[in-house]
Amino acid sequence: MALHYEQIRLRQLWSDLGRLAGDPNARAFGALFEYGQLLGGRLDYKAGWYGAAHRGLRTIDVGGVPFAVSDLDHAVEWLVSTAASENPGVAVRLANSYCVALAGQDDRYHRLLNDSGVNFPDGAPVAAVMRAVPGRMEGLRKPAGRVRGPSFFEMTLDKGREDSLKHFFLGATPETLFRLESAVKARYPGVQVVGTYAPPFGPLDEDFISECAAATEPASPDVVWVGIGTPKQDFLASELATRTGKVCVGVGAAFDFSAGTVTEAPVWIQNSGFEWLYRLTTEPKRLWRRYLFGNAKFVGLVVRHQTPVLLKQQMRKKAKQGVSR
Repeated sequence: MALHYEQIRLRQLWSDLGRLAGDPNARAFGALFEYGQLLGGRLDYKAGWYGAAHRGLRTIDVGGVPFAVSDLDHAVEWLVSTAASENPGVAVRLANSYCVALAGQDDRYHRLLNDSGVNFPDGAPVAAVMRAVPGRMEGLRKPAGRVRGPSFFEMTLDKGREDSLKHFFLGATPETLFRLESAVKARYPGVQVVGTYAPPFGPLDEDFISECAAATEPASPDVVWVGIGTPKQDFLASELATRTGKVCVGVGAAFDFSAGTVTEAPVWIQNSGFEWLYRLTTEPKRLWRRYLFGNAKFVGLVVRHQTPVLLKQQMRKKAKQGVSR
């Protein structure tokens, strides 16, 4: 197939996917295709959409990263059930388009996201790509929804009370952790917070990991929530899950939101798919580079990994039509 034919067809394919998804973020991929193709470089013809079931969750590949097919309610139920089991030892990552972009340029992080553990889609663009999946197993795309990190954190604290789950908060500052523990205990009477630890700022080396494990293990929590920023928290959560045998979740800014130290976007903005824009306006110095370059890189990776699959499907479809004639 000539390259110029690919270039003509791909933009239309992505536009079709956007209409199928019925999602403004998905529809945007058609308009962003040409820019994404430039950023993505060579197309990866070994890429695929579907991954094997992992811990009872099917996955869909987005930009080279497998994401669990779920929604917020299902993800919370899965975590509570998993944490209540004996020695689950699993790392959970609430990954967004920035994580996919970062994995595209950091081999170590890419290996982590493709290794053991579960990636839930904490980001509207990732969930939109998942809902745009064509071809066989179309039923998978229907439950593919965003698993927003702060909401996931709060709902698990709430739902976990039924199973008497014990929680440990690791990250932030002592002041933020004090406010966080007070806030969640007032909000969810009976919730069990068995410990907190604000690690000193420093590199993620063996000493840092050992100190975190030593602070966590005596409390015997069921879930360790880790909020020290991406990607550091994901590496730490993976190490702690292996060493402690507990569910360890990298939870990003959830501590600050729940503690009230950072203003959270209104619910209607959270549901609009543009919460990233709200956060950018509230923290421009910290986030502008992440969103400007990260989102562009994400589009490029999605085009690079997913486009070849679409082309193959179109070719098979045309071949079948030719045979039927």
